[in-house]
Amino acid sequence: MTGRVVSVVAATIMAMGVAAPAAAMEDVRDVSRPDTAAGIGSGSDSSPRLLLAETAPLTRYWGSKKDHMSAVFHPGAGYAPEFVLGQIHTTWATGTHPLFQCVTGNDRFTSPQFNCEGKSNIGEIGYAYSAPPAAPNRAFYRCLVRSNGEHFDSVDPNCEGQRREGLLGYLLL
Repeated sequence: MTGRVVSVVAATIMAMGVAAPAAAMEDVRDVSRPDTAAGIGSGSDSSPRLLLAETAPLTRYWGSKKDHMSAVFHPGAGYAPEFVLGQIHTTWATGTHPLFQCVTGNDRFTSPQFNCEGKSNIGEIGYAYSAPPAAPNRAFYRCLVRSNGEHFDSVDPNCEGQRREGLLGYLLL
Protein backbone atom coordinates (compact mmCIF):
# COMPACT_ATOMS: atom_id res chain seq x y z
CA MET A 1 0.00 0.00 0.00
CA THR A 2 2.85 2.39 0.78
CA GLY A 3 4.18 2.14 -2.79
CA ARG A 4 0.75 3.02 -4.20
CA VAL A 5 0.44 6.03 -1.86
CA VAL A 6 3.86 7.27 -2.97
CA SER A 7 2.83 6.76 -6.61
CA VAL A 8 -0.37 8.76 -6.12
CA VAL A 9 1.46 11.54 -4.26
CA ALA A 10 4.17 11.64 -6.93
CA ALA A 11 1.59 11.73 -9.75
CA THR A 12 -0.27 14.56 -8.02
CA ILE A 13 2.92 16.53 -7.45
CA MET A 14 4.05 16.06 -11.05
CA ALA A 15 0.63 16.99 -12.44
CA MET A 16 0.82 20.24 -10.48
CA GLY A 17 4.22 21.03 -12.03
CA VAL A 18 6.17 20.80 -8.78
CA ALA A 19 9.23 18.60 -8.44
CA ALA A 20 9.04 15.89 -5.81
CA PRO A 21 11.87 15.22 -3.38
CA ALA A 22 14.08 12.36 -4.52
CA ALA A 23 13.21 10.23 -1.46
CA ALA A 24 9.50 10.44 -2.28
CA MET A 25 10.20 9.29 -5.83
CA GLU A 26 12.17 6.14 -4.85
CA ASP A 27 9.30 3.72 -5.51
CA VAL A 28 8.31 5.22 -8.86
CA ARG A 29 11.67 5.98 -10.45
CA ASP A 30 12.66 3.76 -13.37
CA VAL A 31 16.24 2.84 -12.47
CA SER A 32 17.11 2.31 -16.12
CA ARG A 33 16.18 5.95 -16.84
CA PRO A 34 17.12 8.26 -13.92
CA ASP A 35 15.33 11.18 -15.59
CA THR A 36 11.87 9.54 -15.63
CA ALA A 37 9.18 8.23 -13.32
CA ALA A 38 7.37 5.09 -14.47
CA GLY A 39 3.85 3.84 -13.93
CA ILE A 40 2.32 7.01 -12.55
CA GLY A 41 0.15 8.05 -15.46
CA SER A 42 -3.59 8.56 -15.06
CA GLY A 43 -5.98 5.75 -16.02
CA SER A 44 -4.46 3.17 -18.33
CA ASP A 45 -1.65 5.49 -19.46
CA SER A 46 1.41 4.32 -17.57
CA SER A 47 4.04 5.76 -19.90
CA PRO A 48 7.11 7.33 -18.25
CA ARG A 49 6.92 11.04 -17.43
CA LEU A 50 9.96 13.31 -17.30
CA LEU A 51 10.77 14.52 -13.81
CA LEU A 52 11.02 18.24 -13.29
CA ALA A 53 14.45 19.31 -12.15
CA GLU A 54 14.58 22.25 -9.78
CA THR A 55 17.10 25.04 -10.02
CA ALA A 56 18.47 27.51 -7.51
CA PRO A 57 20.65 30.59 -7.80
CA LEU A 58 24.34 29.78 -7.44
CA THR A 59 25.76 32.77 -5.58
CA ARG A 60 29.39 33.70 -5.13
CA TYR A 61 30.22 34.81 -1.56
CA TRP A 62 33.21 36.66 -0.10
CA GLY A 63 34.32 35.69 3.40
CA SER A 64 36.00 37.64 6.18
CA LYS A 65 38.88 35.12 6.06
CA LYS A 66 39.60 36.36 2.52
CA ASP A 67 37.93 33.38 0.88
CA HIS A 68 35.43 33.10 -1.97
CA MET A 69 32.91 30.28 -2.15
CA SER A 70 29.91 29.51 -4.34
CA ALA A 71 26.74 28.03 -2.87
CA VAL A 72 22.97 27.75 -3.24
CA PHE A 73 22.59 28.67 0.45
CA HIS A 74 24.03 31.46 2.58
CA PRO A 75 27.16 30.01 4.22
CA GLY A 76 26.61 31.94 7.45
CA ALA A 77 28.34 34.62 9.46
CA GLY A 78 31.44 36.08 7.91
CA TYR A 79 30.28 35.69 4.29
CA ALA A 80 28.60 38.34 2.14
CA PRO A 81 27.01 37.69 -1.26
CA GLU A 82 28.83 39.20 -4.24
CA PHE A 83 26.58 38.19 -7.16
CA VAL A 84 24.61 35.33 -8.68
CA LEU A 85 26.65 33.30 -11.17
CA GLY A 86 23.52 31.68 -12.67
CA GLN A 87 20.94 28.99 -11.95
CA ILE A 88 22.20 25.51 -11.05
CA HIS A 89 20.11 22.34 -10.95
CA THR A 90 19.55 21.00 -7.43
CA THR A 91 18.71 17.55 -8.80
CA TRP A 92 20.15 15.58 -11.67
CA ALA A 93 18.94 16.56 -15.15
CA THR A 94 19.87 15.21 -18.56
CA GLY A 95 23.24 16.57 -19.66
CA THR A 96 24.39 17.68 -16.20
CA HIS A 97 27.21 16.63 -13.88
CA PRO A 98 27.59 17.16 -10.12
CA LEU A 99 29.74 19.86 -8.56
CA PHE A 100 31.14 19.59 -5.05
CA GLN A 101 32.12 22.04 -2.32
CA CYS A 102 35.68 21.29 -1.25
CA VAL A 103 38.06 22.73 1.31
CA THR A 104 41.77 22.85 1.91
CA GLY A 105 42.85 24.95 4.88
CA ASN A 106 40.71 28.12 4.77
CA ASP A 107 40.11 27.89 1.01
CA ARG A 108 36.74 26.60 -0.15
CA PHE A 109 36.54 25.72 -3.82
CA THR A 110 34.28 24.06 -6.39
CA SER A 111 35.25 20.79 -8.06
CA PRO A 112 33.56 18.39 -10.49
CA GLN A 113 35.42 15.54 -8.77
CA PHE A 114 33.83 13.76 -5.81
CA ASN A 115 37.26 13.28 -4.21
CA CYS A 116 37.91 17.04 -4.43
CA GLU A 117 41.26 16.42 -6.10
CA GLY A 118 42.59 14.87 -2.89
CA LYS A 119 41.19 17.58 -0.59
CA SER A 120 38.15 17.41 1.73
CA ASN A 121 34.64 17.13 0.26
CA ILE A 122 32.13 19.05 2.37
CA GLY A 123 29.07 18.49 0.19
CA GLU A 124 27.34 18.61 -3.14
CA ILE A 125 26.55 22.05 -4.60
CA GLY A 126 24.32 21.01 -7.49
CA TYR A 127 24.41 19.98 -11.14
CA ALA A 128 25.83 22.07 -14.00
CA TYR A 129 25.48 21.35 -17.70
CA SER A 130 28.45 19.65 -19.35
CA ALA A 131 27.75 21.38 -22.70
CA PRO A 132 25.73 24.51 -23.47
CA PRO A 133 22.01 23.61 -23.19
CA ALA A 134 19.35 24.96 -25.57
CA ALA A 135 18.08 27.34 -22.86
CA PRO A 136 19.86 30.67 -22.21
CA ASN A 137 23.07 29.88 -20.33
CA ARG A 138 26.57 31.00 -19.44
CA ALA A 139 29.83 29.21 -18.85
CA PHE A 140 31.57 29.49 -15.51
CA TYR A 141 35.10 28.74 -14.50
CA ARG A 142 37.27 27.90 -11.52
CA CYS A 143 39.98 30.48 -11.05
CA LEU A 144 43.07 30.90 -8.88
CA VAL A 145 44.39 34.09 -7.31
CA ARG A 146 48.04 34.16 -8.33
CA SER A 147 49.29 35.96 -5.22
CA ASN A 148 47.81 33.67 -2.53
CA GLY A 149 46.46 30.48 -4.14
CA GLU A 150 42.82 31.22 -3.23
CA HIS A 151 40.21 29.67 -5.56
CA PHE A 152 37.02 31.35 -6.78
CA ASP A 153 34.34 30.79 -9.43
CA SER A 154 33.73 33.33 -12.18
CA VAL A 155 31.67 33.81 -15.32
CA ASP A 156 34.59 35.77 -16.81
CA PRO A 157 36.64 33.52 -19.13
CA ASN A 158 39.68 35.66 -18.17
CA CYS A 159 39.04 35.00 -14.45
CA GLU A 160 38.96 38.69 -13.56
CA GLY A 161 42.66 38.99 -14.36
CA GLN A 162 43.67 35.88 -12.41
CA ARG A 163 44.58 32.37 -13.58
CA ARG A 164 41.86 30.16 -15.09
CA GLU A 165 42.05 26.57 -13.86
CA GLY A 166 39.23 25.21 -15.99
CA LEU A 167 35.62 25.19 -17.11
CA LEU A 168 33.21 24.02 -14.38
CA GLY A 169 30.18 23.83 -16.68
CA TYR A 170 27.23 25.87 -17.86
CA LEU A 171 24.54 27.52 -15.73
CA LEU A 172 21.07 28.62 -16.78
CA LEU A 173 20.31 32.34 -16.82
